[in-house]
Amino acid sequence: MQTHLSEQKEEIAWVRDLFPDARDYLDTYEAAGLLGPGAVYGHAIHLTEREWGLLRDSGSAIAHCPTSNTFIGSGLFDMARAQAEGIPP
Repeated sequence: MQTHLSEQKEEIAWVRDLFPDARDYLDTYEAAGLLGPGAVYGHAIHLTEREWGLLRDSGSAIAHCPTSNTFIGSGLFDMARAQAEGIPP
């Protein structure tokens, strides 16, 4: 399963509006049973501390595209943090 996660701040706000009871963006996927090995989240630029831990603990992966993120001004993915957390690229 591959989808987007926390690419832009406006996107995060939109998800918060759609799912007001969710703890954060990743919680919407967790509630649907979409975490774990085989789950790949695109971008993941603006993660909360809880999301970093949940991605790590669930064995989910992150795919990022520096060119895309730079082009649309989303920000830069924290590769050093992902590596320190042991989250597979």
